[in-house]
Amino acid sequence: MFFIETERLSLTPFKLEDLRDYFPIISDDDVKRYVPYASAYTLDTARKHLLVYEKGDFVNDFYIAIRLKKSSKIIGSIIAVRISQSALDISYLIDKEYRCKGYLTEAFTGFINYLNSKSINCYLLLSIENDNTASTIVAKKYNSFIFQELYNSKVYAIKIGSKPVKLIV
Repeated sequence: MFFIETERLSLTPFKLEDLRDYFPIISDDDVKRYVPYASAYTLDTARKHLLVYEKGDFVNDFYIAIRLKKSSKIIGSIIAVRISQSALDISYLIDKEYRCKGYLTEAFTGFINYLNSKSINCYLLLSIENDNTASTIVAKKYNSFIFQELYNSKVYAIKIGSKPVKLIV
């Protein structure tokens, strides 16, 4: 079973019962600005997301609820989907109330430590819009490099594991 604890957080699989807690986060306009494909406009759309998230195998597809350890309240998510043998496409979001407090860095570090503990050798690819300074700062904390430049964003790559891997997408 997938479960990670950090100092302040628990990273767990999603459950359909999380719908009422997660919906306000993914329906927030500020969240939709940077993560439009993970957003939801209705409770039914959010339910469909969670039905997909429940099927994550935590080998190829990771759908992770970021929870406060003390209360189990969901404050965000990390979604990492395998797009090739050597790459996971990753997105994340944090409720605006909990931003700029180190929660994302703590969750991201916990996830990377998990991947390393499972000897997963790959690259995490993060597409970050040019004006998303906070996410760019997070990516740079992990020795990322710019893998690709797009019109209004960059794709950052973070190497996971100790074995050499050729980045192919």
